[in-house]
Amino acid sequence: MSAAPVGPARRTPWREVASRRFTARLLVLAGVIGLGLGTTVSALRTEPFGVVVAAGRPERLMDFASHRGFACAAWSGDLAHAGGASIYTLDAHLKATERWTGLPAWIALPFGYSPTMLWVLGPLCTLPARWSYGAWSLACVLAMGWMILRARVHWVALLLLVTPLTVYAFALGQTALLTTAGLFFLMVRDAEGVGGRSPASWRESLVLWLLTAKPPIAATAGLALLVRGRGGSVARAIGVTLVTTLALTPWLGTGWARDYLHLLGSYDRVGLPAAFARDGGTQR
Repeated sequence: MSAAPVGPARRTPWREVASRRFTARLLVLAGVIGLGLGTTVSALRTEPFGVVVAAGRPERLMDFASHRGFACAAWSGDLAHAGGASIYTLDAHLKATERWTGLPAWIALPFGYSPTMLWVLGPLCTLPARWSYGAWSLACVLAMGWMILRARVHWVALLLLVTPLTVYAFALGQTALLTTAGLFFLMVRDAEGVGGRSPASWRESLVLWLLTAKPPIAATAGLALLVRGRGGSVARAIGVTLVTTLALTPWLGTGWARDYLHLLGSYDRVGLPAAFARDGGTQR
């Protein structure tokens, strides 16, 4: 009997499937990177940046440019006094819009974030507006890429990240992409069983603190962590939130809590004053 021909071993089927799935993930990742970079470059070319001007006054406002401009105005220390009781009044929003657009403001995007967002956007005030938007978009691309490579789902599910909504989020510089990445990070840490006082658990607390910029999101994530027996991470995040918020009191104004709760309570097209331009970019 003749011996069987000797040749390279054929790869097992599961390896072929894994290779194809990884290739599909890379294609999805390439799509997200392409959408993100293409949309960002297009937005950076607009003049003036972040605002559509009609008849010499702002007509439509970009989310990122507006929220960054608001945060920078708050950090200047003048906004709380200009707004009367706090930075969360309508007058303060209009003053902030005038400051970053350089135009008389008759509309403003509502800053529906908690004081934590001032810490998030504060470092970007050291950069020009276009550079800060580029850095923000890059952070979104990196966060989305990390999720795509780490998510234990079929690659078809990842196609949800390559949609017109993704383009919309990049174009306006919305927080939705980073928020999703933050929630996914907490899910991954929980699945890995990281707890106690390890460095990873402190990163979990840090991410939860960042999510407190959106109180409803943070409350949902915190409740889920409590149910999963991760009260230590939640307690640390609450502690950091209290300290960082109290530290901002001179920049927020004495009546900030009341004004912020009032803003959240009327955060819809019916309850908000007409000067809050909800159609100039929707906060996400």
